[in-house]
Amino acid sequence: MPRTLSRNRTWQDPGDKMRVAVYGGSFDPITNAHLTCVSEIVHSGKVDEVWIVPCGPRPDKPSLRTSALERLVMCHLAVDATFGTTFPVRVNDVEIMRPASIPTYDLMTMFRDERPDVELCFCLGSDLLKSLPYWDKGEQLVEEFQFLVIPRPGYELPGQVGLDDPDETPPVAAAGPAPGPAPAARQPSLDLPAGAAAPT
Repeated sequence: MPRTLSRNRTWQDPGDKMRVAVYGGSFDPITNAHLTCVSEIVHSGKVDEVWIVPCGPRPDKPSLRTSALERLVMCHLAVDATFGTTFPVRVNDVEIMRPASIPTYDLMTMFRDERPDVELCFCLGSDLLKSLPYWDKGEQLVEEFQFLVIPRPGYELPGQVGLDDPDETPPVAAAGPAPGPAPAARQPSLDLPAGAAAPT
């Protein structure tokens, strides 16, 4: 089940703001597993909309051979063919015309500055959770933003998930549309299909 993490704020009470999950990745290519995961995120009730953000050029990732523009077009075609225009999934081209991909913290900060009307969270697989503090500006990312964590085989999430120090454990909100008791006391299940993919 996807879970949201926040060190400083309560995700379940966004007020009047639309809740948006940022689903970044190389999407080379975007697959049915990515689309299934996006659909499950929307149906979990944890967000109002998902933004698929294909990364810009990645000199640090030589295996990424498809151009950013071609990957953007693939994402648009896949989303339009799978969901149509009324399902709350959008493809964002913010990184495509840049010379290099935007570090996650800078991307989220840019979205936050441009769209103060939305409550943002970043999607990532549970296999990447422990490495967050080591990302570019990772500590700031952890302190300032919320995360929707997608379980990956072999990287199970306990009721509470520590990012670095077990004493600095952020709260984990269980999946489900309605707010309720403290996350440790209530964890309804939303199982992603076996082929669902976390961002790559």
